[in-house]
Amino acid sequence: MNTIDTLPLPDIMAPEKVLSHKGEPITICGCVYKIRRASGIVFVSLSHDRYMYQCVYIPEICNNSLNEICEGAYIELTADIKEEKRADYGFELTMR
Repeated sequence: MNTIDTLPLPDIMAPEKVLSHKGEPITICGCVYKIRRASGIVFVSLSHDRYMYQCVYIPEICNNSLNEICEGAYIELTADIKEEKRADYGFELTMR
């Protein structure tokens, strides 16, 4: 019988766990669900397990080009947590 070796799944970052890292950069993996452009800022909806996080791409802050990702891509990103009352969980992630 053949077997397939698998990599361990990344930690699940529930909103409470994300908030526990406020003030420090976090790294999170997920699938890009939607990319929305609005006056110089780009919002990336990241699907992580059963959670949907709003990430903000600001070209002056982020080290990577937005051209490197597309909807449906599985990515790992490093971000800063910023309080945002309009976001689903009360915060958004600013991509680095």
